[in-house]
Amino acid sequence: VDATGRFINAPDWRACAGKIDPQGLLGQRCFLGLDLSSTTDLTALAAYFPEGGELLTWFWAPADTLEDAERRDHVPYRLWARQGLLETTPGRAIDKAFVVHRLGEIVADYSVEACAYDRWGINEVKRLLADEDIRLELVEWGQGYKDGSPAVAAIETAVLQGKLQHGSHPVMDWCVANAVTLSDPAGNRKLAKDRSTGRIDGLVAASMAMGLAARTQPKRPSVYQSRGLVT
Repeated sequence: VDATGRFINAPDWRACAGKIDPQGLLGQRCFLGLDLSSTTDLTALAAYFPEGGELLTWFWAPADTLEDAERRDHVPYRLWARQGLLETTPGRAIDKAFVVHRLGEIVADYSVEACAYDRWGINEVKRLLADEDIRLELVEWGQGYKDGSPAVAAIETAVLQGKLQHGSHPVMDWCVANAVTLSDPAGNRKLAKDRSTGRIDGLVAASMAMGLAARTQPKRPSVYQSRGLVT
């Protein structure tokens, strides 16, 4: 039987707030994590920069459902939207074209190695990326114990060691406060959306990005770029 446990303690998360200058990260190596919503829930995108431990996050929700979502989730979605912390898409369902547009901007601004994704709804994103000629390596990331456990370990280790800077994004802070993990008899863990007290989409996206970074070896330039061919 799975055991449920609170994931990250609030003091540990707050200790990693730091200040992030996105302009100072331009051109730097990063990994992305994309958690797509079904229709009306949050969609979240995270960018993790392994060299400095910075974490940037973006969130989307349908504009016409914000008021209902506030009553359901008891958080100020409309205020977050006015503050620019939550991007809204027209209508009652997430328009993935807005997400793909942001992906294109990130690919242009940073050295994106790959993007981890949950396979739900990804086919439309792939089509939109192709239509916009955005070249991005996509890596399927399961939500079970196999991929979930190393992803959970990666973000937890960075937080406990003080090697993460997340900038204290209010929507992300809320996601972290809601999160719980499930453990199997072998001690593997995964984030559990259905057991959490609220939305955790931002944390899922961040864990995928950091999990992908942890298992990816840095690309090393060929020795021939520096010393040429030996004949």
